[in-house]
Amino acid sequence: MKALKTYMDHIIDGDISQPPLPITTKDEIGQLTAQTNLMTDRLNVMMREIQLVASDVAANSEQLTQSAHEVTEGTDHVSTAMGEIAHGTEVQATNASKIASTMSDFRSQITDIHEASDDMKNHSTTVLALTENGRDLMEQSTSQMTAIDQIVKVAVERWKA
Repeated sequence: MKALKTYMDHIIDGDISQPPLPITTKDEIGQLTAQTNLMTDRLNVMMREIQLVASDVAANSEQLTQSAHEVTEGTDHVSTAMGEIAHGTEVQATNASKIASTMSDFRSQITDIHEASDDMKNHSTTVLALTENGRDLMEQSTSQMTAIDQIVKVAVERWKA
């Protein structure tokens, strides 16, 4: 009984690496000793499983961190590019304020996404969708600017005539 109490004291202190106690009787003490050995074995198995899960969590965390860094870098590049596009649009199309306002909102959304990088996985899909929308808007802007250019050229030609 004393050996069993000492063994349990080790377990209480967190030491589950003790070798199993020998079972010397078949009475209640022997059964208690057997159950204690079984409990210790199961605790050891659980600890190994916890260590494996912790290792997997650490590895996955590292992968997520790397992904977040890559998405952050991509967002920085997109944000910079969108700023340059917005500036170029303002210079070429001062009377296209609606398009410039849309691009400014878009750039603001990308900046907000950058600042909320801890939710980067969920926001990366939004960034992709917004980027495609921006491209479509730029294509529309280019088409509109071409049309405006043609109208101005025709007006100048008519005025000269």
